This record gives sequence, C-alpha cells and structure tokens, in this order.
Amino acid sequence: MATRRHLEILQEAINEEPPKAPSPDCGPRAAAQASASPTGEQRKRPIGDVVRHRTTTTSVLITAAVLLVLVGATPGAATVEPSLTEIMQGHDLAVFEWNRLSQVNTTVGDLRLSALRDGGFKTIYVDISEYVEAAAQQPSQTQQDRLTELNAALKEFVASADRHKLAVHAVAGEPNWTDQALSRLGPMTVDLVAAYNSNAEKSGEVQLQGIQFDIEPYVDPAWWTDVKASLQAYLSTIRAIVDHYNQVVPPGPTRLQLGVAIPFWYDGTADVPAVQFGKSSKPAPAAFHLIGMLGTNSRAYVLVMAYRNFASHQDRRINADGSIALVSGEFDYARKSRATCGIVIGQEFGGLTDPYAYKISFGWKGKGRAAFRQAASELVAAYGGRSQFRGLSVNDLDSYEATKEYVTQ
Repeated sequence: MATRRHLEILQEAINEEPPKAPSPDCGPRAAAQASASPTGEQRKRPIGDVVRHRTTTTSVLITAAVLLVLVGATPGAATVEPSLTEIMQGHDLAVFEWNRLSQVNTTVGDLRLSALRDGGFKTIYVDISEYVEAAAQQPSQTQQDRLTELNAALKEFVASADRHKLAVHAVAGEPNWTDQALSRLGPMTVDLVAAYNSNAEKSGEVQLQGIQFDIEPYVDPAWWTDVKASLQAYLSTIRAIVDHYNQVVPPGPTRLQLGVAIPFWYDGTADVPAVQFGKSSKPAPAAFHLIGMLGTNSRAYVLVMAYRNFASHQDRRINADGSIALVSGEFDYARKSRATCGIVIGQEFGGLTDPYAYKISFGWKGKGRAAFRQAASELVAAYGGRSQFRGLSVNDLDSYEATKEYVTQ
C-alpha cells in the first residue's frame, strides 16, 4: 500500500479544481507549449483540444490512479522501474532547447549535456531563430559580423553536443511565416542550414543532423477568421520548404533530416476541418497532406505535439484523450498510405500557466518524471513496432530539468 503521505497527496489532487490561469502567451518559447494546450470552451482557438476535452474530475482521478501505480508500496518500488534509456531502446528521445543561440553555450554546458545523454536523450532541437533573423536583414558589415558571431556559436554548440554523443537539429519558424510577404524565410532557412553543413563538411567539423520547422499560425486570432484558407496558406508554406529542401539537400542515408512540428488536432476536427490542397481531389486533414508531402523521404518526420500527461487508461471515457489516441490518426494514415517518413510524439513538461496544465504537463502536481516514463513505456508499446515511429520529444530542457520524479506541489 502507499504511504499515508502519498494518499494525502492523492486526496488533495482529487479535491483540487483546475486553476483559473491566464491563457499562455504566444512568444517563441511559448509557441511549442501553447500549440497543444487544450482550450475546451474557447471555440475560436481550440489549441490542443477541440472535441476530445473531458471533465476535470475524471482527469484528476486518472492523475491520482497513475501516481498510485508509479509510487508503489514503498520508495524502493521506484528503483525497479526501467530507465528512459531502456524504454527508448532503438528509438530517438529528443528535447527542445529554447535559449537564444547567442546564449546557448553559456546556458547549456557540458554538465547539462552529459546529464541529458546519461538520462537517455539522443537529440537536441536548438532554436536558431536569432540566426534567421540576422540573415533576413539587409546586407551590411554589421549583418555579416552578426552572422559570423552566431555561426560560431552554433558551431561550438554542435561540437559540444557531439562530444556527448548528442545530435542537433536546428529549429526555426514563426506564426507569420505563412504570410506571403514572409514566405521566403522558410526556404532561406533551408539554405542557411545547408550552407552550414557544406562548410562543416569541407572543414571536417560536426554537421547538423536535422532542420525542423515549428510554424504555428493559429496563435494569431486572425487565423481563425477563415480556417480553411489559413490551413491552405500553411500547407503552401510547407510545400515551398519541402520543394526547396529537395532541391538543395543531397539525398542519401546521411541526408539532413527534415521535421515539421504540428498540433495533434491537425488530423481533423469540426473546428479545423479537412481541406483541399495540391493535387488532392478530396478534402483531407492538414496532417495527412503533410504526411503526403514527406511520405517518400525516410529522413523526414512530423512531430505531433500530443501534449497530455497520460498516455492511456482503462476508463474508456478518458482513453480517447490520452496521447496514444491523439496520434492514432497520423499513424493510421501513414500506414495506410505506406509513408516512409517518420512520426515523433511530442510531450510537455512546461506550460504550467496554461489553464489546462493539469492534463497537458508532466510538471503538474501529481505527475513528474516517473509519470513521463510510464507514458513513454505505453507510447513505445503502442507504436514502437510501427515503421513510422521515430521516438519522443520533450518540451523543454529547462522545464524537464526543473521537474522532480514525483511532483507533490
């Protein structure tokens, strides 16, 4: 049986109402968090939860049940749990790092990189927005000096990560990149990373292993004025990026990986409907169009931000809201269409100011790293045998490190 204190914690969790917190902001760091945070009644911005919202009481009861399983009868029970390294055997485990590129080498040093690798992580998604911003400026000596400085910072970080056997993917993207006036920024980012790798190859230095686009146009309220048109503009933006990538990035087994981050509800809901795009004769969910674009590239992946702090549960009333169910549409379509691209399942440790953090974040009371390992085990059991499964990602490094094994308050 659990200890008296554990039972008290569970009772507190069951009795607690969800917080009346403000909606998350839409800054660069918050973007990955907000894209899968549920909004329930906010019909115009169903960020992360459109149809699949369930009651607070049931969600907290599930949290309590999971904690009971994880805590076990004695503190020693936790020692027999498999580590992330054991859980993720043969699969990638990645983490987002949102510090500015000019600061990343002072904020993420050898100790943190070593801890990541020892903890089972294999890949870091590093934000290069600062690099893209500088490259987009008018040519000048000041701009060139800035690009040289940021290039050196990126080179130093990639080399440091490599010493700890960690791969690095560059991440970029802003909500307004779907605007026609800014449509050049996606392909330009591909050019920046391709040039970086070309120079690194010539000088015998470590290359970036991937480039990921985290473009989240729905954080702008104007996006919801005409959702179909907004989705089509987004898909056109990604289409241009994919086409340019195919032109400038040489194919092969070591080809630069190409990733696209999306919220789980891009697989179609009443508020985010199927749309016609490209050669498609019938409307289809945006996620399916994306899988079609990447489908024949085994070095490409869709990162589905299925932000839930539970994977599944025996209670059928809540099971459809767990992360296993939230990515089922993408996996089923990928299998049906025989896509060779991959799917990464995103999980959340931050976002604690979100009003629905109690069910999206592993940093929430009653959760913690142990709950994440439990969810990871279930996700790998559900999808690890699929050829499209590429692993899990965590948002983000700072939040993950700040989260305890068992969050009690």
